[in-house]
Amino acid sequence: MSELSTIGKTQTGELFEQRVQIQYGDRILSCRRVLLKLFKPTRNGDCEIAILSNLPEADARACTIVKLYQKRWRIETLFQTITTNFNGEINTLAYPKAALFSYCMAIIAYNILATLKAALGSVHGVGKIAAGLSDFYEVDEIQGTYRGMMIAIPVQEWQPFQTCSLPQMAKWLQTKP
Repeated sequence: MSELSTIGKTQTGELFEQRVQIQYGDRILSCRRVLLKLFKPTRNGDCEIAILSNLPEADARACTIVKLYQKRWRIETLFQTITTNFNGEINTLAYPKAALFSYCMAIIAYNILATLKAALGSVHGVGKIAAGLSDFYEVDEIQGTYRGMMIAIPVQEWQPFQTCSLPQMAKWLQTKP
């Protein structure tokens, strides 16, 4: 419907946009094709990212669409970690409510993992933690250690953490060896 027009540059590449139509049978969908020509190829060798959007330009500019698309990997990685490391999908749970509860518990466990990574990153640097810490082995270690802690550490030792504020907990996590 329109030629590819230059929008500008982002931190990761040059941004273009054009109006397109997609026809399926007797239906026609008008959309925008947002194209990001990357300055540096992705790890898979892709040099361009093309996104089709039916959002009006007044609601979402091309640069907003690209930024949101690039952030989606964090969400996809989160769900992949939950599914594979926290048993978020248990095949034997035939009841939808039980499966949903199991997945919610896995999301809570992931939040604990993210808190641990943030604490480690604040002390050792986010890049070092992101590059050298395996989610799988971290979860495995936590699961094994938890069972031992519940045996070795009396319940009253955990009680101060129930009323601990977020800044207090962050400080405690950063200062413990």
